[in-house]
Amino acid sequence: MQTDNQNRSVKNGWGEKLKLGLRNTLSNVGVFVLRLANICSSNSLNIEYRAESTFSEAEIQRSGNSAKRKFMRRVVCAGMLALAIVGTWYVVRGTSYANAAGIAHTVNYQGRLLTTGGTSVPDGTYQMEFRLYTAASGGSHLWSASTTDATPTGSVAAIDITVTNGLFSVLLGDEGNGQVAFPEDIFNNDGLYLGVTIGADSEMTPRKRLSAVPYAYNSETLQGQYASHTVANTGGSLFALNLGSTDAAVANRSAFYVHTSGTSNVYDFLMRADSGSSLFSITRQGNVTTTGNLQVDGHTILGNATSDMLTVNARVSSDLTPAADVTYNLGLPALRWKSLYAANVSSTNIEASGYVSTTQLFINGTMVTGIETQDLQDVTDLGAITTNWIQFAGATSTSNFLPGTNNLYNLGSTAYAWKKLFS
Repeated sequence: MQTDNQNRSVKNGWGEKLKLGLRNTLSNVGVFVLRLANICSSNSLNIEYRAESTFSEAEIQRSGNSAKRKFMRRVVCAGMLALAIVGTWYVVRGTSYANAAGIAHTVNYQGRLLTTGGTSVPDGTYQMEFRLYTAASGGSHLWSASTTDATPTGSVAAIDITVTNGLFSVLLGDEGNGQVAFPEDIFNNDGLYLGVTIGADSEMTPRKRLSAVPYAYNSETLQGQYASHTVANTGGSLFALNLGSTDAAVANRSAFYVHTSGTSNVYDFLMRADSGSSLFSITRQGNVTTTGNLQVDGHTILGNATSDMLTVNARVSSDLTPAADVTYNLGLPALRWKSLYAANVSSTNIEASGYVSTTQLFINGTMVTGIETQDLQDVTDLGAITTNWIQFAGATSTSNFLPGTNNLYNLGSTAYAWKKLFS
């Protein structure tokens, strides 16, 4: 058995037939109106109309020259012209074009079956198998019209095809007729070859290579931009998005929008970038990871609640300066830093319950040297106040020991009296 296969564009299908039928209808109505106009302008009513396909043949013969006939002819012509015009308006008005719900994921394949003698095979239903391969011979089997497990690469099963006068037509990948759908990425291959098997015969040779109709070449790009291509070393962009609207949006509007329905927190990503190794990624949860440097210009906010945490494993290589003087705290009374190590510390108030290490400590602008205060003068010079005991271990005073205010403070108390007073 031989086959004469014909690849045809899908667009030359029902859409073209609809347009052709509309054109034929309007053409017939137009001819009818013109003939009516000619008849109405003649002296006798002599109508002869023949339609090639849409209307049945009709002949109406009328003649007469009397005033009555002329009047009746004009009435009839006026009525028929009005009906023709109204009918034409309804034909045009009734024709509507709805937006396509989506691209039909099927391929129209037609062929002619011949016997070994070169004549058409008898009319009937024939079992056929259709497969797509990556090579003209051998290669990988990517899809079959029907399989025993309904998967693209399962065990091949035949489908019934009606043949009339040797001709047949089939929509490959038509799930509505029980076929296996094309895999989403099957047409992302450099070459696809269709293998056809009729009945118990072996697969026909050569396989038919699928090719694109002329305008389908534009589908390789999006407005001239490629998903995979080279860019000159003088500069340029492989792919760019441009939102051309110049008005103010009143609802969410994006030049680039990404959505994922994946549920894995490990393997589902909104975006990944690499140049041989992973450089940047955004998980489905919005977690951002980068192996390079992250530079953020402008006002930056990290976190939106006190429950958010910031972990810094790296070292700070710049000054850490507050935006305003005496405005922000480093820690809180209930959340204090464990230890502070600094070469120089300058503060009007230092509060710490732990260990503070520094080589220079300034309190109220005066530097405190050493590990501990050298003498009582250093303490009084700083205006220090304490509620703890002050112990004099055999020290002597070389100057007067005076109260801060006259006749206000006691030297001792009834509960704590001095043992002896030498004067």
